[in-house]
Amino acid sequence: MPAANSKRHVTDVMALGLQKRYLPRKHYAYVLRVTWSEGSEHVIYRRFSVVHDFHNELEEMFPLEAGVIDEKERILPRLPGKILLGRTRTQKIAEKRLLHVGKFCRELIALPPRISRCKFVLRFFEAKREDINPPSEDAAGRTRSASNATDSESAEPEQYRAIAAYQSMDDTEISLEAGDTVDVIKKNENGWWYVWIGKDEGWAPGSYLEPIDHDPQRDTVFMEGRSSAYITTHAYSPQMEDELQFDKGQRVEVIMKNLDGWWLVSIAEKQGFAPATYLKK
Repeated sequence: MPAANSKRHVTDVMALGLQKRYLPRKHYAYVLRVTWSEGSEHVIYRRFSVVHDFHNELEEMFPLEAGVIDEKERILPRLPGKILLGRTRTQKIAEKRLLHVGKFCRELIALPPRISRCKFVLRFFEAKREDINPPSEDAAGRTRSASNATDSESAEPEQYRAIAAYQSMDDTEISLEAGDTVDVIKKNENGWWYVWIGKDEGWAPGSYLEPIDHDPQRDTVFMEGRSSAYITTHAYSPQMEDELQFDKGQRVEVIMKNLDGWWLVSIAEKQGFAPATYLKK
């Protein structure tokens, strides 16, 4: 576990805004003002992908505080996942993310010193060379045309329908009502999908959604690899013949990970599908 540094630590982080950049390709940088315990201040610039990867590494470093063993013990702040969007929604998403990034940083530095003052956290908030000398608007303007030429747009969101109601558990998730039509932006192999419902957005379990515009049978694209052991987090009663029944706390072997949120598992030499949201490492 990273050692804590009590001599110099971050006392405040304020999200000031967004800066559009064009190098190495078009993206938004989040402008953060960082205040240190000895009174110094500096401004840093972080892409959302960098903040998100930092968040994920924190969860690996502090699994207890991340709620890996017991969700009730979680104290690490949450952060919405990375998503890929077309240009028409990129700025809107970036603006909403600004609030999440600022909240995440403020809650992080308020945690016990073993986390908030560890070297890994302090390095994240230290000013880097590119923070001290950020690219100028003139430089961005000169490269804008070339950058736009190579900028790729994401595929159009897929439309799905909620087959049952779902109540969100935290502010990164979104509630569903049976019959809701949603735009699916990103599918994670863990069974959680990032979706839009009108003006709202958030994570929802893929097992609660069925496709509208294509064959409703399960997707055939699997995340293949070696089987790995998981533990069930809730009891489950099968709704279809190809699903398995299990109790909370059972050990299962995951054979294939299907992006629709249903994984092929083995329990006591029986194979069948189980909702990925009911499984954890």
